[in-house]
Amino acid sequence: MDEILQLMDEEAGPWLDQQLPPLHVVLGDSVARVSGLGSRREEDATINLARGGATWSSLNDDLLEVVADWRRDAEEAGRRLGSAIVWMTGNDIYSRLTGLPSASDKTLLRMSGNATEVTDALLGIAEAVIVLGPVARLDGEILPVQWEDTAAYAAERHLKHTLPREVHFVPVGRQLTKKLWKRAHCVSDCRQWYELDQIHISPEGFRKMAAAEGLPSWIRFRDGA
Repeated sequence: MDEILQLMDEEAGPWLDQQLPPLHVVLGDSVARVSGLGSRREEDATINLARGGATWSSLNDDLLEVVADWRRDAEEAGRRLGSAIVWMTGNDIYSRLTGLPSASDKTLLRMSGNATEVTDALLGIAEAVIVLGPVARLDGEILPVQWEDTAAYAAERHLKHTLPREVHFVPVGRQLTKKLWKRAHCVSDCRQWYELDQIHISPEGFRKMAAAEGLPSWIRFRDGA
């Protein structure tokens, strides 16, 4: 009888935890921090732990601290750990000093290596891991430029082919392009979807992001987009 009761107790804990509403987490850079990323579902909650200037490398270094903060907030709110949404929009591939692209093979390999370590770790903790793709920085590119020739596209391809297959990867950068000669291009007119610094995204830009193919239907951006 004691053995039966012990087995039931061991199974009851995880089952009860799954009945708690989820607390999702947003990780990433300053664009992710102001993105308003969250859930459309009323029972869900989201905390945003994105940090200005963050890269995949810095997130890899800080991941234990970040996860500890997420766990603490979930426990205090009586919630379980939900999904992790990670959005690094370009600090890995555009120079913070000059704004110019720096997407060398070495840079891309370092970025994808750190991204793989981060997402591998999160897969063991979160219900799901969703990674949004990088976005072109218009002041760092010579316009007009075909989307496939941008540093953001090079990083997107690297991430798509190196992240663990369990990661849900959503390419969102193409949303802020325009069609020229039947191909996606970054042109001067795309500036309307960015703030004045041409790095952060405007409300109109976030609304376009919300229509990205493959974005889970429960995820929303700021202002309800």
